[in-house]
Amino acid sequence: GVFPLSYFFVQGRDGRDQILKMIQDCIAQEDKSHPYSDQKLSDLLAGQGVTVSKRLITKYRTALNIPPAGGRKIY
Repeated sequence: GVFPLSYFFVQGRDGRDQILKMIQDCIAQEDKSHPYSDQKLSDLLAGQGVTVSKRLITKYRTALNIPPAGGRKIY
């Protein structure tokens, strides 16, 4: 039979959930007057040993219904 490529990678779902949790934690701890950009979030996760692109951060942030940095800023 034909299997999708993701069938062979079991870790994908758990890894995604961990990255989502890490993004939520970083955003919860940010300074609300100077929220992190997607690039800064990517850099912070890279510092924790998780290499993800800015584009993936944007995708996951949107999936979590978290607005971009401009929408999270409190003046």
